[in-house]
Amino acid sequence: MGLFNGGGRNRKKGCVSSTIKIDSFTYKIHLQDMARTGKQKYNGYVKWNNGNNICFVLFADRLIISYTITKADTKENINDAYYFEFVENNYGGDRVYFVCPYCQKRARFLYLKTKHFGCRDCAGLNYRSQQATKGHDLAAHKLIKFIYTKFKVTDDLTPMIAADYRPERPKGMHVKTYIKLKAELIELQREYNKQYIKSTGWLIRQAGGLLE
Repeated sequence: MGLFNGGGRNRKKGCVSSTIKIDSFTYKIHLQDMARTGKQKYNGYVKWNNGNNICFVLFADRLIISYTITKADTKENINDAYYFEFVENNYGGDRVYFVCPYCQKRARFLYLKTKHFGCRDCAGLNYRSQQATKGHDLAAHKLIKFIYTKFKVTDDLTPMIAADYRPERPKGMHVKTYIKLKAELIELQREYNKQYIKSTGWLIRQAGGLLE
């Protein structure tokens, strides 16, 4: 039985690409072989992205996986069963999905949630693209809200316009207050530009990978 050191445990709203997962489609060929030969079960192991092997036993309706969680000086053996659901293809045959043990929904992938596996929603995960744009969206919201509330601006601003926006001193605002607020505005604009570059940089890298 493989040793698992807990490195893949996801944090809330972690990323699916950095979380250990199991793929139901991986076991379809074994299930077909079992049906053809009349075998009742299939034993094997897989190597996870942390380099460790985790044992599995495949039955016609479920997958049982075994591994060890190591935390501090304690070890805990895990033996869990994950049931399958079969969906008929339009072109013949079946697709194989897991039934999430938390919400009972159908899912191709189950991700490690603390000690056990669950679907993406139950594991509290999102995609890297969502993480890449979250900071950008928040920075844009803060920037536009600051301009509207502090400078009493009525223009219809987009984030791109707001990134270089220099509002006039509102009537009745003290010069020192205006200078202070403008300095805060510049900091918000810098943060927005930083998050924008981070977000678009990830998208560009992904597009480049698809084109290679």
